[in-house]
Amino acid sequence: LFDIFNGTDTHAWERNKLSSKFGDSEIYMVSWSKDVKESSLRVENFLGTKNLDNCNLIDLGSGKGKVLITWRELYPHNEYIYGIEYDKKLNRIAKENFKKLKYKKVKYLCSDISTVKIPDEVPEKTIVYYMFNPCGKKTLINFFKNNRTKNSFVIYFNPVFHKDIKDIGYKLVFKKSSYRKGSTYSIFYKK
Repeated sequence: LFDIFNGTDTHAWERNKLSSKFGDSEIYMVSWSKDVKESSLRVENFLGTKNLDNCNLIDLGSGKGKVLITWRELYPHNEYIYGIEYDKKLNRIAKENFKKLKYKKVKYLCSDISTVKIPDEVPEKTIVYYMFNPCGKKTLINFFKNNRTKNSFVIYFNPVFHKDIKDIGYKLVFKKSSYRKGSTYSIFYKK
């Protein structure tokens, strides 16, 4: 319904090209707005705040931008909402979606998360990483090896590599199971 009402394209599945350094990307699947909202509210509760306007919100494998759109609606004053997606077609679709919705304060990087380094412009505030199992184990571990993990959360939907997130120093702070893999998620935190 979101796409019908807004003339956007966020829901249709897309077969990704395996262009990751490790060739282990996953098929694009949309995150449901209600799940993004629910998981973000859980992070708010953990932080003891009413919103995440003072956090860096980074979607790994941001696809067509549904999570970024949902965050923009939830946190209209946040200056740092950022998406990373390597597929040029998905990047183009996301930019078209933002244009239709007249969203401006979203940064989008077309890059492979196995090699990307979050830009220095990212303030040293709390980071909330969001991902819907975007890639394989090697890519995921490489991203967290190359980027800041201190004072950060990971909202991980369809958490296939649950143990590996813990192995890089994150502590599980919340877990939700659902009959639908797309609504099953874990939230991790690292001081």
